[in-house]
Amino acid sequence: MNGPRRRAVTAVLTAVLVFGSLVRPDDLIRLPPGAFVRPVQGIAGTALPLLLLPRPRRTVAVSATAS
Repeated sequence: MNGPRRRAVTAVLTAVLVFGSLVRPDDLIRLPPGAFVRPVQGIAGTALPLLLLPRPRRTVAVSATAS
């Protein structure tokens, strides 16, 4: 793997490592099965509007602030 693909894989692995270190509890035995679901919802809710075109992005932003 060379070039952009290698950088993308490195970036994804780094993001997973940082995410895991931020959301994991101090004691791994206390880790419930759904521990990673809530943070993933927040990240998806933040990243989704960035992927949309300007008009749908505004619609999502207005609907998110209204709820």
